[in-house]
Amino acid sequence: MGSNDRFPVTLENPSLLESRGLIAGTWRTAKDGKNFPVYEPSTGTVLYSCSDFSREDFTEAIESATNGYRVYYETTTAAERADILRAWYHLLQENLNDLALILSLENGKTLEEAKGEISYASSFILWFAEEAVRSYGDVIPSAKHDRTVFTLKEPVGVCGIITPWNFPAAMITRKVAPALAAGCAVVIKPPSETPFTSLALARLAVQAGVPPSCIQVVPTKDRSASLELATHPDVRKISFTGSTNVGKMLTELAAGTLKKVSMELGGNAPFIVFEDADLDKAVDGALVCKFRSSGQTCVCANRIFVHERVLEDFTSRLVKKVQALKLGRGIDVGTTQGPLVNKAAVEKVQSHVQDAIVKGAILRTGGRQPRNLQDGYFYEPTILTNVTTNMAVSSEETFGPLAAIFSFSSEKEVVQKANATEFGLAGYFFSKSLERVFRVAGQLECGMIGVNTGYISAVETPFGGIKESGLGTEGIVRAQRQRSRSPFTGSNLPSTGTQERLQGPAEYSPWASLHPYTDNDLFSSLAPPLEGLSSAVPVCQSFDTLTHEPALWAEPDVSFADTDWNFVSLDHSTPYPPGYDGGDAPFMDLGYGPVSSLNSLSDSGSIEYQQYVSASLTASSANSLDGHSHPSPISPFPAPVATSISSPSNSQGDDALTRVDSSRVEKRKLNTLAARRCRQRRVDRMKELEAELEKVRKERDEWRLRCSKLEGETDALKGLLTRKSKDT
Repeated sequence: MGSNDRFPVTLENPSLLESRGLIAGTWRTAKDGKNFPVYEPSTGTVLYSCSDFSREDFTEAIESATNGYRVYYETTTAAERADILRAWYHLLQENLNDLALILSLENGKTLEEAKGEISYASSFILWFAEEAVRSYGDVIPSAKHDRTVFTLKEPVGVCGIITPWNFPAAMITRKVAPALAAGCAVVIKPPSETPFTSLALARLAVQAGVPPSCIQVVPTKDRSASLELATHPDVRKISFTGSTNVGKMLTELAAGTLKKVSMELGGNAPFIVFEDADLDKAVDGALVCKFRSSGQTCVCANRIFVHERVLEDFTSRLVKKVQALKLGRGIDVGTTQGPLVNKAAVEKVQSHVQDAIVKGAILRTGGRQPRNLQDGYFYEPTILTNVTTNMAVSSEETFGPLAAIFSFSSEKEVVQKANATEFGLAGYFFSKSLERVFRVAGQLECGMIGVNTGYISAVETPFGGIKESGLGTEGIVRAQRQRSRSPFTGSNLPSTGTQERLQGPAEYSPWASLHPYTDNDLFSSLAPPLEGLSSAVPVCQSFDTLTHEPALWAEPDVSFADTDWNFVSLDHSTPYPPGYDGGDAPFMDLGYGPVSSLNSLSDSGSIEYQQYVSASLTASSANSLDGHSHPSPISPFPAPVATSISSPSNSQGDDALTRVDSSRVEKRKLNTLAARRCRQRRVDRMKELEAELEKVRKERDEWRLRCSKLEGETDALKGLLTRKSKDT
């Protein structure tokens, strides 16, 4: 701890106030004795001092974590890792008040907001404690009768975690909990503005049973020191939350060793109020969305678009609510709005306000630093109207308590303005029209969309943006998935394919399995509809490569629940492999190369910090586990019920192969015929659609011609009326 410092409050658990780093399993200070001051935003004075570590310390931490995670993963089961996480969760709950005090003092947010963040942070730990035991592999039907293919999951390894100051607790647990659940080790670079929350969480993690070598915390004021996380070859994944510019730099550095990256970057969120919106809800939504944490959230509304019909009504209501907010020190009773994090943040808000006013914006409330709070980094909650797109607030993320209100007259106009930014993290809109809800949600270029609500963050929802707002998705299942890997290996285990199975349908799709030529979680299963089958196999758990998947939130009084956008209709997919001509070998051989990712729709335990390990089990090798060769599975259908399968004897296998060999040729013919039928139906359907489209185009051209004639007649009548009026 800083010997010359005195913490301004007394904690129930004084051990939580830690200013040293956790490196190589030991709490220690920097070798050169360096410290850096941490300021309390409410007073502008030094809160406490923290050890300032070097790049060499990061190297030591990474090397220790590399050895530590292997021991951690090999000596613990998934259930034991889940128990450790549950213990960590309970320790956070027991120390909630102390953690909230530390967070409020170093970050500035109100004590109630700080308590809410600790609860939010602990929810990630509990969630991934449950996910730890649901990290399943897959058994994949092989194209060859003498081979069985399955996948397992293993941890990626050492993960570099770089977190922001605005949510110093939640960003730690959202990244660290899935990594620990997967069996990884983490090296954390906490924000220099708010390091003590991260260090307190690490203390509780070690107390809960996390090996110290698997959770290393290295505070530093030197930004270049933390670059070791992006360049060291033993770090296999980087998870970063922060600015877009830094995220780009880290991504470039991580590319040197082909690390996995998760980047949650800047935003410029639109908040749209349509003319049919519930204005009371819209105002409350804008208040929480814009002024929560003094506007210092990555998903806060940066541009508020209000329909011209309700512009003044909405604005006057919002002004009234904003003026009721009470500025003050975060830990003081009655405070509803805390300070900004530092002087630079205040200056940025002030520059945006001045720029807008000079260019014609109207100040409705706020717009200055409060006179009675000059020592801290405070800025009055501010509302501007008559804001236009040529102002800095339109294109730059303010990250402060400034509500910039734009007006619009049509849905098309506001969607275009909302999307006119390089960012795409979050978006919000309010409307009572269910038709508009789905239409606008599909048009907004955002990774997350709030409908009739200003608060979208939750442990059970995916979190991530598109465009220059980031790469990858955190939270829920996706958080553990990128902590996993999927190398493909071969083995000589005996085949169990001669186990007697229940008979499948007479005609099945050869496409109802994973195609290894797909990339990055694109398709988990593909099956075009067949005659006699009511529907095809559902596809597309995620679109990590080709499309984004906006998460849609809605209030309960809207006539639809939280909507999952992760699925697409098979009628719009193309499952056929390149060059396939309808022959009887629709699958590439899984035994000849790497498979990027193998996911199933039921894979609720897949984790962002794991990787799949695929195994090809063939009976052709003489070195089986029991020293004997075994026949392979020949039925393309998995058993509809769970069964316990034992390896058959050679004679049983030979009898089974004899029984089924006579039907193999016929089944292949059926498979080929089914595939050709599917392709022909698609061709026929495309022709029908093209014909319908041509018909619509002709009708459109006819209407255009009629409109043109009517315009000509209208112009002629106008000219006639003009002449008559002149004559009279």
